[in-house]
Amino acid sequence: MAKVHTLTVPDLVWINLQVSGSTQPFDYARLEEGTFYQFGHKGDSSLATRAARFLTGFPKLAPFNSFNEQTAIFATLAFLEGNGLVVSDDPVQAMDWLRSLGTEFEDVRTGLQAKVDAGLRPSHGLPDFQNLVTQYDVTKYGATKE
Repeated sequence: MAKVHTLTVPDLVWINLQVSGSTQPFDYARLEEGTFYQFGHKGDSSLATRAARFLTGFPKLAPFNSFNEQTAIFATLAFLEGNGLVVSDDPVQAMDWLRSLGTEFEDVRTGLQAKVDAGLRPSHGLPDFQNLVTQYDVTKYGATKE
């Protein structure tokens, strides 16, 4: 597997700011732990497993006072696209599809693996996660829907 690019704690703080519309207090230890869900674990370091672990685990840790689910959705889409998996060329469809996978790890992993198996687009260099997030309509799942 090629090098996997991950989001940082500051990336997640920025994403939460975008979806919430204001600075949210957070628990740094839980935020850092949530960020680590993107890393390989227990022998399975596939992109689908990492993304599924992050999407299902981050909201449960709830490091921010609010908008944890929305932060996880946007961060997961950026994580996937930054690593060559464009879920959909239509950002609204991408958000809807990701949300349709549910909240159970195995369901999410299976759905993501099917997308990975369908093919990754090559990515070159370091991804610009902030640019990737700004293409999504935060009003769809952002500050208007907590």
